[in-house]
Amino acid sequence: HFVWDKLEKQIVEKKVGSKRQEKRLRKSSGGVEVKSVDEERQKGDSISLDQVEELAGLVCLVESTCQMPMDVEWAYTSDNDEKSSLTLKLLQARPITTVHRLDDCMITEQGKPRVLYYDFNIASEATTTSPFTYMDLKLYCRMTSLFFGAPGVNFYSSDPRMITFNGSTRQ
Repeated sequence: HFVWDKLEKQIVEKKVGSKRQEKRLRKSSGGVEVKSVDEERQKGDSISLDQVEELAGLVCLVESTCQMPMDVEWAYTSDNDEKSSLTLKLLQARPITTVHRLDDCMITEQGKPRVLYYDFNIASEATTTSPFTYMDLKLYCRMTSLFFGAPGVNFYSSDPRMITFNGSTRQ
């Protein structure tokens, strides 16, 4: 896999995965053909660095056009078996719905050390259909204080430096 830095326009992480077989569409009869990958090719990247750069450009174009983070599905196609004549194709793109806007006070200035926040709504949305509301959080706070044997203690703060921070962006 490759991790691409959109600001610096460069690869920041690269890891070669296991690939003992490849699947290709059969042009003549349809269906999928499964082929073994020789050991030498297994050690290499599946796409070239130029292709990573081209793909990153496509993803950035889709995201700037849609004005939001996007999950992009893509493929390289060819009219023949020549790797040099591959064409990048956008198959589909859809919004990444698990990314939510941060409270302004939670955004780290560029170049400064980042602070890691845990968004309790991640847990709540695993079992609910929408983020917790103020009333939900109030009840959850009461239940948490009772669970810890400290009735009346508020474990949630509007101060982003506290261990449990109740942001207002998603309510």
